[in-house]
Amino acid sequence: MVQFEKLFSLKDHVAIITGGSRGIGRTCADFIAAAGADVAIIGTHYDTANIAATQISKEYGVRTLGLECHVEVREEVYDMIDKVEKVLGTPTLLFNNAGICENGNTEDFPEELWRRIINVNLTGAFFVMQAFGQKLLSLGKPGSIVSTTSMNTRICCTPQHETAYNASKAGLLQLCRSLAVEWGNRNIRVNCISPGYIMTELTKRISDPEMIHSWVQASPIGRLGEERDLGGAVIYLLSDAAQFTTGCELMIDGAFTLI
Repeated sequence: MVQFEKLFSLKDHVAIITGGSRGIGRTCADFIAAAGADVAIIGTHYDTANIAATQISKEYGVRTLGLECHVEVREEVYDMIDKVEKVLGTPTLLFNNAGICENGNTEDFPEELWRRIINVNLTGAFFVMQAFGQKLLSLGKPGSIVSTTSMNTRICCTPQHETAYNASKAGLLQLCRSLAVEWGNRNIRVNCISPGYIMTELTKRISDPEMIHSWVQASPIGRLGEERDLGGAVIYLLSDAAQFTTGCELMIDGAFTLI
């Protein structure tokens, strides 16, 4: 008999969620907690991370922890992993979601901004997965990683210019594929979700409504995605339902990349 709830349950797991204070990370944290996992919310500011962790604990009755960590700083990442283990136990699930995006013409793009985007989106993601993987491998424990890439791994969106962001997310996808192969026989699964245009808090702040309108007009289903549209995919990839799924890029874009 198939035990549906057990198949997708994350009970008895500790999950780390980077970029968990707001946006996609915050919404998916609700899904992960609702599935039973204890949750560590990681953000760039302690106050917002702690507020999110407190809200989740009250609503879902799981143990939580809010921590400040800049993922591009390797020492902070390793310290964060140790703190999570000390308070909640060994983390076995990772939603590797921290990321930033800045648009601009390539010929005028500042070097420092290029380096920041690459450092957060790619190098930072590497540091988090490295520290997480080292912890599990040293203990001989299985684990699951889901990273947030983007439909920009497949296409170059317009009218905005996102060269640095595109490069960082394409690099992250190949990084995750590489780790899926390297860690496959060591019981650590590594997958990605690649969202399309999602109506996040940051999207709502875009000053050009015509840009958003053009995205909606081009969408085969006639709308932007919502943050909650990603939650089910994250739960699936983290859960035992996906035991034979690794190295996967799950495109969640309303068929945008097919046009």
